[in-house]
Amino acid sequence: MRERFGMKPEIPDLSHNGDVCRILSISKRTLQHYRDKGIIPYTQIAGKIFYRLSDFNRLLQDNYRSQSKSL
Repeated sequence: MRERFGMKPEIPDLSHNGDVCRILSISKRTLQHYRDKGIIPYTQIAGKIFYRLSDFNRLLQDNYRSQSKSL
């Protein structure tokens, strides 16, 4: 398709459990809890679970808490 139409296929940037656990510094069990509670969306293909990078960025942005310095 790319050769014929000059289009690049749109496939989201996916990460698997191990990558996500390292990025968030959490255990696999905690990640499973987040999935079960609907905190983070995921895709399951043939028993393997994947997460989109854009979902992580949104999750981190939505839960960002800045530290205000009090004098």
